Amino acid sequence: MLVQKININILIISKMIIENPGIGLTSFSKHGLNQAITRGVNPSTISNTVKNPVVVLQQSRGNFLFLTREAVVVMNNAGRIVSTYPASMFDNSILNVLK
Repeated sequence: MLVQKININILIISKMIIENPGIGLTSFSKHGLNQAITRGVNPSTISNTVKNPVVVLQQSRGNFLFLTREAVVVMNNAGRIVSTYPASMFDNSILNVLK
């Protein structure tokens, strides 16, 4: 049953994978800045993740999830960081995307 659930999650995620939209970082939301600070995601990691993602996922409300082996950065279509978290917080669905 667990294998089936993981496979379904991978299928759902694979449908959200898109080409890098090429959006540049413009600013941080208050929440995004707070998450970067409290979760220890440094500016160079954020910049690298946005510029050189392994994968980009389309999220709801026009957000994009940029993924590298070091971090996730969630950014809106205006280039504003809305959230970020380090690799130490990756769950199995994110780890499977990186395989």
